Amino acid sequence: MSQIDEATSSIQSGIDQKSHSKTKLNLMVSALQAPMSDFLAGFHNNHPEVAFDISKYPLHNESDAYYDLCICVDRPSAGYDMSIPLVTRSEDLYLAVPQDNPFSALSIIRVKDVKDLPFVALVPSSILDSFKSICRKNGFDPNIVITCDDFQSLQRYILSGAGFAVTTAYSWKSMADKRLSFIKMDAKINQTIYAYWSGSRSFPPEWNLLFEK
Repeated sequence: MSQIDEATSSIQSGIDQKSHSKTKLNLMVSALQAPMSDFLAGFHNNHPEVAFDISKYPLHNESDAYYDLCICVDRPSAGYDMSIPLVTRSEDLYLAVPQDNPFSALSIIRVKDVKDLPFVALVPSSILDSFKSICRKNGFDPNIVITCDDFQSLQRYILSGAGFAVTTAYSWKSMADKRLSFIKMDAKINQTIYAYWSGSRSFPPEWNLLFEK
């Protein structure tokens, strides 16, 4: 019995050491969320020794790079001095409205026709920045009445009638509330999504495996 106890302790010690040696990578994924979720799930299946801590938003007032890798449109902070472009897209803009709103019957809406509409928006958002630029080219600033940093809250604001929102076909994807309709606008935006990281940081070997494909 003593030998069995010693053997059990030895095995448990090995398990504990292995669990303590697990590598954790901190990621910020604010773009390509659906494909990145699929990619990271498959990556973890192939490399179970790697754990992930994933956030959607950058840390504010952070001059040094906290995250090991950021997938986003805009550089999160000055600390992320290295980047590679992942994909560039020219995307149609859509107006998100409740299904019971009269606009839901339209097949397309012009930018100049939304001049007096109230808008709710996620911040930070490169889509919002592009939309503002498009509106200004049409001679007006959009009437933004609510900004927030939570996707579910944004949809509730739309459904409650507080305002409309602009989006692209890929950004909300399957996450959109079924009670919303999306009306195509006569405008497009170009976006390049990047992978950002800090060139001054040292990374574990597993970090390089993210770039194999």
